[in-house]
Amino acid sequence: MSKHIQLLLIATGLFLGSQKASATDIEQQATPVNYDQQVASSWTQQMPREYYSVRLGLTAPVLFIDTKLDPSRHAQAGMQLGFAYGYRLSDEYPIYVEPGIFYVSKGYTINANTNPANYQKKMSIRMHTFEIPVVCKYRIETMFDDFTVDPFLGGFISLGLAGDTKYFGDSYDPSRRKENTFRSEGFSSLDAGLRLGCGMTFMQFYAEIAYDWGMTNVARSNMQDFQYDDFDDSINTGCFFFTIGVNF
Repeated sequence: MSKHIQLLLIATGLFLGSQKASATDIEQQATPVNYDQQVASSWTQQMPREYYSVRLGLTAPVLFIDTKLDPSRHAQAGMQLGFAYGYRLSDEYPIYVEPGIFYVSKGYTINANTNPANYQKKMSIRMHTFEIPVVCKYRIETMFDDFTVDPFLGGFISLGLAGDTKYFGDSYDPSRRKENTFRSEGFSSLDAGLRLGCGMTFMQFYAEIAYDWGMTNVARSNMQDFQYDDFDDSINTGCFFFTIGVNF
């Protein structure tokens, strides 16, 4: 009798085990595997938590002059050199905040109005500034290994360190002079605005194109160039950046 009971218990155990295995198989089949999500999660986890970057680039500045005189103007190419630090804000998404410290030089060649007779005279403006940008960056995976596209948006603060404005002589007015760009009758040394652009990262190498949109009136109240009137005139800056660098 005991032998029959043992056989019955063994058969019952085998049956229940097969039913449990079948239910597990059905549950696994009912839940599809999202391979794209697994790959994206793995890619996101491989991105660094933080990085340091050394960068060098060219500048192509723009000057917006809203005065009675709208002089012709051309950019003088400059350079920027500095450091940036990126820190990842989220474990799930590759979102970074990136502050930086840069030396930036830029300049303009302008035919300026220097007297009431509407006479045009050439002048050259150079600016050497200390700039602190802070941007929020999102790294987008591409079909190529270790290559990402990094759009960003943020702001900047710029402080003028030095510069000179040259007034050239000609046959009409042979006098020449050179003044400090950030003098009391010149440009304000403080500027601020928005920065937007897009970068590309390949392994430890980095490149970007960015634009600074100055939102501060950089003309001092008693500026005399361009027939400036402090009541309703304004002068704003803009600058394109073409930068390369190395991330560590």
